Amino acid sequence: MQKIYIDSDNIISFGPVTDSATEGIITIATVTFTITQSDVAVTGALNISMPHTTGGVYQGTLQDTVVLVPDELYFLQITCISAGSKLYKKIPCVAVYDGE
Repeated sequence: MQKIYIDSDNIISFGPVTDSATEGIITIATVTFTITQSDVAVTGALNISMPHTTGGVYQGTLQDTVVLVPDELYFLQITCISAGSKLYKKIPCVAVYDGE
């Protein structure tokens, strides 16, 4: 299971994003992520932008100020929209302190 670290900035990476028909790398897309618990967005973790970095990879930062509870289950929800197509991922995560 993915981990998100309490009291730490978390770099969230997604990709490389590719076109399923051409297998070409997509460098122009609107990508955001939200952290939820029980389908409710966590305060400070709603629709965080993930700009393109390189090679179809998008990254955003979950700030250390977002309050997470140790050992609680959260979901990382990533939405990618490009050329009218939408890709959605929902990834389970557990909140831990770095070093656990």
